[in-house]
Amino acid sequence: MRRLFLLTALIAGWLVPTASAVDFTGICFTGRYTIAIDSVEFLTQLGWFKLTTPDWGGDSLVTDSFDFTAVLSWPEAGRLHMLVNGGETQFRIDTLEDGVWYTLPLPPPSPQVKFCLPNGIAGPGPAVAATVRLQPDKTVARGPVGFRLSAANPARFEVFDPTGRPVASMPVAAGAVRLNWSATDAQGRLLPAGAYLCRLSDGLGQAVSRVVIAR
Repeated sequence: MRRLFLLTALIAGWLVPTASAVDFTGICFTGRYTIAIDSVEFLTQLGWFKLTTPDWGGDSLVTDSFDFTAVLSWPEAGRLHMLVNGGETQFRIDTLEDGVWYTLPLPPPSPQVKFCLPNGIAGPGPAVAATVRLQPDKTVARGPVGFRLSAANPARFEVFDPTGRPVASMPVAAGAVRLNWSATDAQGRLLPAGAYLCRLSDGLGQAVSRVVIAR
């Protein structure tokens, strides 16, 4: 399974130099799997910009502007879907707001937004039966974060920073388990404030949850 792909999108104007690309952490799956991206933190760092597309949830050939500084502009539940129709690959974004779909075409990469999907973060698509569950007690915390876990087999709990870099990992016994993560890295150092993705996997399935550490 290919764990890295690039999706380029033409940007009309934004707050960073046009020569630079912007990485969005996500999850790459093919076929029956879903591609999910955790884009809120990255987009809020950019602030406001325009995406020029021929049909981005609006009138054809009209430039639609999106203010990504508000979380509601890009819901946490938003998903990027890759469709292959007649040999043509299409991408679309489902914001899960009233069933609205946005079509994302593939224009020339000048300049480009790069969707970089690292192999560190993964989650099953809708056709995959879940054998694990991962639920944080709080989605925002200033200290240790408690989780309610369940896995059919011995599993591993992992934490990734917004770039997809693993920062913590620990084994988890099979069955229903409560786990406290101290919001520290593998060396016991306090992690900086920000959003982190937590993954529980048991070899048969995996679950992903997002937590925000506030200092």
